[in-house]
Amino acid sequence: MCIGFTTITSTAVLFAKTTLMLPPKSLIVIGLVTPLAGIAGSLLWPRLQHALQVSNKTVLVTLVLLASLVPAYGCLGFLSFFENKIGGLTTAGEMYGLAIYFGVHVFFDITSGG
Repeated sequence: MCIGFTTITSTAVLFAKTTLMLPPKSLIVIGLVTPLAGIAGSLLWPRLQHALQVSNKTVLVTLVLLASLVPAYGCLGFLSFFENKIGGLTTAGEMYGLAIYFGVHVFFDITSGG
């Protein structure tokens, strides 16, 4: 699973550099924000699991479904309706938001061995 996390993160940084034309400082911030959000997620999800009294399988399936929304959101950018508007990963702000979202949902899977 770590290989998948690294590949997706590297691809996201490459996308931010080539398509969104983000400067190197922004790329570094994105590269740091994702694992930091992952740390927060690895602290949050076990507490949420305990509070809701759900199984490991339920949490894992939930996280996978939530993480699958990242590429779905990115695909919205291919629709002409979202051109020059928010949605579809077309702005730097969206890149930061998705870096945090991705980190919180996916990093827990890695640290928990799921």
